[in-house]
Amino acid sequence: MDCEICGKPIPAARLRRRAYTCSVGCAQERERRRRRVAKLPGEEKCLICGKPVPIERRRKGAVTCSHACGIARERQARRVKEITRGSAVCLVCEAPVPPERRKQGAVTCSPACGRVRGNSRKARTSAESTPLHLFCARGRTYKEISQQYGWGKERIDRELSRPVEGYELFCTRNQWHEKIFVYLPIFSDEIEVKPKIWSYRKQPDGQPYLWIQFPDDLPWTKIKVVPISDAHRGCFAHDRVRFDEYINWIAHNENVFFFINGDLGDWGYGDSNKGTSVYEQEMRPRNLRMELTHALAPIAHKCLWAISGTHEWRSQKYDFDPLEWICDKLEIPYFNEPVYVDILWNGYVFDFWCQHGTTSSRTKGGKLNAATEPTKWQEFTMFTIMGHVHDEMQNKVTRICRDRVNFRLEARKQYVIICPAFMEYFGTYAARSALPPGALGAVACELYANGDYHASS
Repeated sequence: MDCEICGKPIPAARLRRRAYTCSVGCAQERERRRRRVAKLPGEEKCLICGKPVPIERRRKGAVTCSHACGIARERQARRVKEITRGSAVCLVCEAPVPPERRKQGAVTCSPACGRVRGNSRKARTSAESTPLHLFCARGRTYKEISQQYGWGKERIDRELSRPVEGYELFCTRNQWHEKIFVYLPIFSDEIEVKPKIWSYRKQPDGQPYLWIQFPDDLPWTKIKVVPISDAHRGCFAHDRVRFDEYINWIAHNENVFFFINGDLGDWGYGDSNKGTSVYEQEMRPRNLRMELTHALAPIAHKCLWAISGTHEWRSQKYDFDPLEWICDKLEIPYFNEPVYVDILWNGYVFDFWCQHGTTSSRTKGGKLNAATEPTKWQEFTMFTIMGHVHDEMQNKVTRICRDRVNFRLEARKQYVIICPAFMEYFGTYAARSALPPGALGAVACELYANGDYHASS
């Protein structure tokens, strides 16, 4: 086999490596030539006859192998251009389009028809970008829809027969007895609640006692139970940003669950603070209950229970509890008094006692004494919880308990917890009364799969 560059025989050693040149120098020259050819403009093969295009023609950007093929390609391009240019019939009045206008690419027979077509195309483009159900937000006749979209009656009927999510079509008549069509949005009070992974039972005789059962096969080392207490949604002092962040945090952590500990909304009726509380509200109670329902709906399946607070008790004077209404919509266990709760998980029992609270103490010690008071007349309970005072505290107490199974006494830890609020300070009754600002922290009851438990803040 001979070298492609100099024509000399290629050594056997290079042939075994499938070389096309006799030496390294010839190989480099071959690569340089290949690169020069690759950079040439034009086509490698003639677009007319398929033969290779000479290098000197490729340097000029030619796409044909000879002058004759170039002339043939130009004739072919002219025929294609004449066929595709313009239109034989005017698209407006359907009259023949003069040849001189077709050569210019026109599709109308005269400048007047050209202006008419241009205006209709602009209107049609903007109209077609508007969905039919939005155009028919007010009553529209067949004629109006046809002018907007350029459809015939059959096309209009076909488009109107298609269902539109979130809207319903109504057909009536105007004063001239013409059919008109209008799309109205569908409003529904139905709230979609995700399925719970836990089950519960209330004490059948009406006592405030609740059992909650979690599956034993959950892939978690612990469950966090956190409170939403004293949110006071609806008043100007409500800390909306922190409340929404808290809701979002619960939603995005699968092992976090919560309970409502009263005063979820402010529910001002003008009968507190000498009638001035109504002027501190940003919305009416009936609007507030719907806003809170929609705010809690994404995490309603993680709400273990709810109890009323002093602001819900205001509404009960009118024989209506808005929190009870919300819990009924969101399928949340509701209680109108302090509640006893047992959470059953992985063969262990974690017990809670929750109250909203009524104390008016201002000092830390007074608040903690009020939260601890129920432990004097109750059995041992892991978590004793109170809200109302807009503070955040926890106190770990050691209780000596009888272990009758093993015939011994054991020390067990008990947590007394005060829940923080979601309230700002300045401009509120607390600031006017020189009460201390509320705490901005958070507390969590942590239940471990091995039976241990802690309170954290």
